[in-house]
Amino acid sequence: EAADFDINTFNEDILTSGSVADYTFAWTGTLAIPADGTTAEETTFRAVVTDNATGCTSETEVVITVNPDPALQATTATYCADEAADFDINIFNEDILTSGNVDDYTFAWTGTLAIPADGGLPVSTTFSAVVTEKVTGCTSETEVVITVNPDPALQATSATYCADEAADFDINTFNDDILISG
Repeated sequence: EAADFDINTFNEDILTSGSVADYTFAWTGTLAIPADGTTAEETTFRAVVTDNATGCTSETEVVITVNPDPALQATTATYCADEAADFDINIFNEDILTSGNVDDYTFAWTGTLAIPADGGLPVSTTFSAVVTEKVTGCTSETEVVITVNPDPALQATSATYCADEAADFDINTFNDDILISG
C-alpha cells in the first residue's frame, strides 16, 4: 500500500554485496500517489550509498510505479419483497464502479438479502464489495444498501349476492376485507 510505503525497504535490493548495516543510505524523492481510478504514477528515487568503513559513495536509482485503486461509489436501491426473489447483487457491479470496464475487475460481495414478512416493516441490508483490478491487483471497498419493502398482507375473500344486487356491485367494497395489514 502506498500509504505505508518506506523507500528504505529497497536498501537490500540495491546492494550487490555486503550487509545493509555496513552502509548509510540517503534517499531523495517523494512518492507520487494517483487518485483512485486514474493512471499510474511513476516516481524516480535516487539513493546515495556510503560505505561506513571507507566513506566511499555510489549512486543509483529506483523507479516506483504506484497503480491507482479502483474508483468506487456507494449506492442504494429499493425493492418490493416480490421483486427480491430473483435478486442478484452482481447487478450493482457497474453502479459502484465510477470508471473503467467492469470486465477488468473482480467483485467479492458479502451480505445476505433480508426480506420482510408481508405487511411487516421495510428491511435494509448492507452489502460490502471488495473490488480488485485484475492486472494490478489493487483493491477498493464500498457498500450497497438494499431496502426491501414488504408486500401487502392479503387474504382471499368471497361474498354471495342476489341477482337484483349485482347491478350495484362495486369491487372496491372488498378492499378492507382482503387487506390484513397496512
